[in-house]
Amino acid sequence: SLLERCEIQVQKDRCAGVLTIENEDSFHSWCKNPPQLGWIAIYLGGFPSRSKMGLLRRLAALGLKISHWGDLDCGGIEIFLFLERELEMTINPVGMSPNFLELYKESSQS
Repeated sequence: SLLERCEIQVQKDRCAGVLTIENEDSFHSWCKNPPQLGWIAIYLGGFPSRSKMGLLRRLAALGLKISHWGDLDCGGIEIFLFLERELEMTINPVGMSPNFLELYKESSQS
């Protein structure tokens, strides 16, 4: 796909990180009025496609931190955990309680 073939050039000193956003309304809200500048926002629309995962892996390989804003439901939490597992890195939750995520991780492992 085009996403997989494009060359990525990021000025790391100008880029705060990457924010993946599960929900379309949240994505449009962020893009219209970003609370923080310098973030690359990527709309996921649920679980990320193979090409979006490829892009995220390439951005993570550049040393960029990755955050995720997902819904606080089973699907949203599963997407968060999927990103952490597939990218093999700690993902910072945005708008998601870290305590809630820890409880979910513990309950899903038992």
